[in-house]
Amino acid sequence: MTTPTQSPQERRGDLGESLLGGPLPKRWSTALYADRHDAGRRLGALLADRRFEDPLVVGIARGGMPVAAEVAHALGAPLDIVIVRKIGAPWNRDLAIGAVAEGDLVMVDERAVAELGLCAQEVDEAVARALEELARTIDRLREGRPRIGVRGRSVILVDDGLATGRIAQAAIRALRERGALHITLALPVGAPESVQALADSVDEALCAATPQHLRAIGDWYADFRATSDEEMLALLAGHSGAAARSALISSEPGISAHGDLIVPWSAPGHGVIVFAPSGPSHAEAQLTAELAGVLERSGFGTLSLDWPQIDSPSRGERSEDVQITAQLMRAATDWLRSQPESARLPIGYVGGGAGAAGALVAAAQLRSALGALVALAPRLELTGGAIALLEAPTLLVVPEQDRELLAICHAAREAMQCESRIALLPGRSPLALDRRARESLAPIVTDWLARHISAMTQPPGGAAYACSAPERAAPARSVISGARTDPRDNPQLPLPG
Repeated sequence: MTTPTQSPQERRGDLGESLLGGPLPKRWSTALYADRHDAGRRLGALLADRRFEDPLVVGIARGGMPVAAEVAHALGAPLDIVIVRKIGAPWNRDLAIGAVAEGDLVMVDERAVAELGLCAQEVDEAVARALEELARTIDRLREGRPRIGVRGRSVILVDDGLATGRIAQAAIRALRERGALHITLALPVGAPESVQALADSVDEALCAATPQHLRAIGDWYADFRATSDEEMLALLAGHSGAAARSALISSEPGISAHGDLIVPWSAPGHGVIVFAPSGPSHAEAQLTAELAGVLERSGFGTLSLDWPQIDSPSRGERSEDVQITAQLMRAATDWLRSQPESARLPIGYVGGGAGAAGALVAAAQLRSALGALVALAPRLELTGGAIALLEAPTLLVVPEQDRELLAICHAAREAMQCESRIALLPGRSPLALDRRARESLAPIVTDWLARHISAMTQPPGGAAYACSAPERAAPARSVISGARTDPRDNPQLPLPG
């Protein structure tokens, strides 16, 4: 029954605003959502018609993940998780006085601290407990899986609801610090004052229902059971994937090579690696495939080029092979920058033998437009004066028993102006390695590329990529997972910039 003194909300029979069509129900009569998956499907329908630049859906652990998974499915976008833990008051861990998030982000609500009369020691102890719990949660939920890069992307941040907003605020801050270009906060239900308070922290806030009297998030779900670690891991595994397709790379009439492009959804935080043609050797081809697989599992995209079939009078001369490889590597780089899934990704090169020489020549011609280079037993005598023009950080991998090549590499480093390092592997040739040597090689290649390429961003209006020094990791150690740098190298070689 209505009266003239009732508010518009009361006359409508609901408790606030809804984007879902129809009035909001009262919790004690009918829940708004059957469960979190239902909320995610309905939220996804509201977002489906919107245009996002390179979208990534990020769910707030725990309850936000089932909702986010449905939104990711609706948008056809990759899914990742952001892990945030509340800082609980000393005598009531459920009473939040702040939050901590991945990346050692700590946010303390000074007003809550003052209202509770907490001293600095009590706050420090509460923060320490929260950080320990955060570290344990990250270990359980990441399982070594790299975070999907957010730099330069449109991020849709999703939770199952918004009460005080402290957890969401920490998640937003963490995403901003990682370089998110545009953040949309998407919620099935939230307290209107909390949604409004966070509106200035994001580029867009969309909340499907904002009841005037929220009371508890769980009141708006028929099934609000806790989300387990196993369920979150299953959701992440179910949304892992990669774009994969074949390509034909042509550098000039009569010179072309087939390639296989694989771009994992996590590649925007890492980059894409072009593998120089490995030649007809089965051992070289097998090593290339193994390294590409390791890099893909680490979050990198890969483009593996086949050896071109060319009828040429000079075919078979190594110098001719090097020039052909260099042309194909540059053509592959141009092609990657014209494709939607790789246009904004930093690029690195990996090559072995004469293929490494061709990659070095191409890298010298590209200058700073390349992120990093790994050369396995490179034929440096075929590169001419190209090594003096290199600007990309270059790792030279040398078999420790090949003293002649080791001496050549040391002489080459004297001519290089870029950051460089020599890594020694057991045996005579890194292109035909036993299992122990291959296991040593993969981590050092991954580490070199991750430290140099993952820190790269694309400057506005330019095709080249530049390094972002604050995100660079520490220099390579003298021993890395079984592979060791030459003792004449400086293990603390500083990174430029």
